[in-house]
Amino acid sequence: DEGYDWKNKIDYRSTQIRIDVTITTSEDDFDDEWGFAEDEDFAFASQYFAKNPPTEETLGIPFYPGWIYSPELSAGMSQDDYHYYVFFSSDPPDKVAAFYTQRLNMKPGIVNEFYIFALEGELPVPEEGLVIQPNLAFDGMPQTIITVQKKV
Repeated sequence: DEGYDWKNKIDYRSTQIRIDVTITTSEDDFDDEWGFAEDEDFAFASQYFAKNPPTEETLGIPFYPGWIYSPELSAGMSQDDYHYYVFFSSDPPDKVAAFYTQRLNMKPGIVNEFYIFALEGELPVPEEGLVIQPNLAFDGMPQTIITVQKKV
C-alpha cells in the first residue's frame, strides 16, 4: 500500500496496490497442453492398429479393391468409444462411392464432395458409417480417403 507512509504516519488518501503475478506451467502440464504426453499412448495405439488390421467381418463391409490401410491415421483418429479405420485409394471418390452403393445396396448422403453411408443409425450422423472423400490433406498419398467409423 503506497497510500500510507508508516514511518511518518501520513495518510495520502490514496491507495495503490500493486500485485505481480507470475504463472509458470509445470513440464507435465505443458506436455498435456501440447499433446506430448500422449506420444506413448499414440505409439501404443499405432502398434495396436498395425498388428490388428481390420477384416471385412470387423468392418461389416467389403474391402475396396486395392485400397491402402493407414494404421497411424486410424490410431490418431480413434477414441475409446469409436475406432476410425482410414484407407486410401487411387480411384476417384465417385468411383469408390459407386462400388459401395452397389455392394451395400444403399445410396449415400452427399455433403459437398463427401459420400456418407449409414452402416448403423441414420444420416446425417450415423452411429457407424463409411465416409468417402477427396484427399485434400495428405500430400503424396492417393486421391481418395475412405474412413470407416465403428463403435467399440
